[in-house]
Amino acid sequence: MKRFLRDILRFSIVPPAVILLWAVWNFIAGTTVSSRLERMAQYEVLIMGDSQMQRINPALLPVPAYNLASSAEHYYFTLQKLKTITSFSNRKVKTVLLGLSAHSFSPVYTSLFDPFQAEGRQSIRYYRHFLSDDEFLATRHLADIEVLRSAVFAVPEWGGLRRSEAASPETATLERIFEMHYGGTDTVPCASQRHWLGEIVKLCRSSNIQLVLVSTPYHPWYHERIEPRYFSALGEAVAEYAGNALYISFLNPAISPSLMSDANHLNAAGAAHYTRLLADTLFR
Repeated sequence: MKRFLRDILRFSIVPPAVILLWAVWNFIAGTTVSSRLERMAQYEVLIMGDSQMQRINPALLPVPAYNLASSAEHYYFTLQKLKTITSFSNRKVKTVLLGLSAHSFSPVYTSLFDPFQAEGRQSIRYYRHFLSDDEFLATRHLADIEVLRSAVFAVPEWGGLRRSEAASPETATLERIFEMHYGGTDTVPCASQRHWLGEIVKLCRSSNIQLVLVSTPYHPWYHERIEPRYFSALGEAVAEYAGNALYISFLNPAISPSLMSDANHLNAAGAAHYTRLLADTLFR
């Protein structure tokens, strides 16, 4: 009887305690996200986008700059961060450097914006604490146990500057990344990327922030294998937002592989070179 009562007591206390602890963690994480984004809002230039932009070194720009780009970041999540940053009355942000390239429309980004796919559940874990609406993650999605688990164990992903000393990558490395971006049966350019990029353009315009779209280099092997439809998607986006955003392209097929750490990421030497070119273009 005593054991039975202990079991009843344990099962009546443990679940509420777990829920309470999770609620406290959720509150702390949300508060931390807001506080940290407010600190980032004190910089004049923000470097945003996916892992390509993580290679751009803010220390090489002639104005106070901060890199908060993050690996595999869909534009929807970039927008969520910008919504919070622009909400601060004391913000000093004047310019956003946002990565934009052919791979930005690759099929993997369709998966990253689908909470029922593995890539989408990664997005939940990384970005749930940044969300201010239910366009990506709604209450109804939590009926799926894998989605719920990803939401419960979400930890804010801050990204930031990344360096690599690797150079002249092997073909196997290039093939792996190409397959990640373009492998599978879906070959349609990601439409949601185009939509949420448009929302970023609108937000920057209404917030009096200069938006600069930046294409950093690709390894020649990777560049020549991308289907024209993805470069077309890039060109259409650049043309559509030409009146509201500056576009700077370093998509030079002749780049030396010695400046690349893999298929689409600059190494430390390449990043320093192209960050300085970017600085000369914007601040000369």
